[in-house]
Amino acid sequence: MEATHLFFIDDSGTKEYAYAPNTYNLSGSGVSNYFVFCGILVPMKMAGVLASEVIKLKEKYFNDPSVEIKSHWLRRPEQRQIRYIDKYGVTEAQIAGFTIEIYDLISASELELIASVVDKPQMEEDYPSPWYPPAVAYETLLMRVVCALREDENVNVIIDDTSGATPKGNKFKDNLRNHHAKLRKHGSQLRRSLNFKVLNTQKFVNSQTSHLVQLADLCAFNVHKQFQLYGNEWEDGSVSTLPMYEYFEKIESKFRHNDRGRIQGFGIVKMPARKQLGWTLDKK
Repeated sequence: MEATHLFFIDDSGTKEYAYAPNTYNLSGSGVSNYFVFCGILVPMKMAGVLASEVIKLKEKYFNDPSVEIKSHWLRRPEQRQIRYIDKYGVTEAQIAGFTIEIYDLISASELELIASVVDKPQMEEDYPSPWYPPAVAYETLLMRVVCALREDENVNVIIDDTSGATPKGNKFKDNLRNHHAKLRKHGSQLRRSLNFKVLNTQKFVNSQTSHLVQLADLCAFNVHKQFQLYGNEWEDGSVSTLPMYEYFEKIESKFRHNDRGRIQGFGIVKMPARKQLGWTLDKK
């Protein structure tokens, strides 16, 4: 069956639980508190258009449509120097200009962002044998994708190809392949009534060859950074305004939401969900 939509996914944060609760790290190296999957849901007819616009920006600023865009490389001065300035002869000002325009493109395009955030310390506190973080994130993510589509629509999933086993031996790609197949066949263990018939194929691709997976990488990092900085505020009822990481705020309006603009639980789902608050596009 030909897909009506494509869903491009990338992740941010380490995949494993820490060996001890006090060894999680909110910043820098080590095992991160959060694991994030974030995806770009785009109608099939618009995917090529969006990719073409990304190519135009790459040609404008780097004179090379094949340049790979990664959040890590754009953020860190030493990586900008190696990956972009030395390689393509661009300046810091040109990289800044590209960054502004790529976020403007995301904001102006016909797409929806959907993200799942796993708070690993809280998962270990709430569950005696917590699911593997990417499994939790993948299932809750696709539950929202399924809810975003009509019954006569369907979606192919494209994921950044991360090869190899995790430190504890979890074969990331094999696990996600099996999980995808089980969702298609049996549905969700978390919500039995949800119909997954709109879920089509799953494909792993090298991010270097996919302009839209590269956009998903930018979005995934921004969600992860938002929770690193303001994760407590996400479920803090005493906070009237949700503070936002600068680049998360640039894409916040593109997250899936209900008719009242609520993104919590619709465009961004956190596991475990300890407190439901009405963060909306209007209320921020």
